[in-house]
Amino acid sequence: MVGPKYSRPTATKAPASYTQEQTKSDSITRLKWWEFFQDSALNQLIRISLKENKDLLTAISRVEESKAILGYNKANLGPFLDYSVRARNTNFGATAEGATVAFPTNSYSGLGNISWEIDIWGKLRHANRAAYA
Repeated sequence: MVGPKYSRPTATKAPASYTQEQTKSDSITRLKWWEFFQDSALNQLIRISLKENKDLLTAISRVEESKAILGYNKANLGPFLDYSVRARNTNFGATAEGATVAFPTNSYSGLGNISWEIDIWGKLRHANRAAYA
């Protein structure tokens, strides 16, 4: 294979200039917005939604998506098979036949195609490893 192997980049911590200063605890910006309305039904709905957080479901769906992408990339390593079949029947009717300009015909055709990309330079194998990573 040609080219460097895939390696995950190292994560760096954000510079201190990107962090926000802490506000005072008595500031209105520290108040939870739903507590401002003083509605018990709203408070209960917010508590339920925080309790049943859907982040885990999102993470699971991303893992399944990654598995599908890996399967697609693995499929590119094998041969590609394509086919088509066609049948046709034409009948131009009695008027055209009487004028001897047309005649009924039947035609059938089938076409098959097999192709396989030889991975000399490692493009498909690198894509497969990157999807796995």
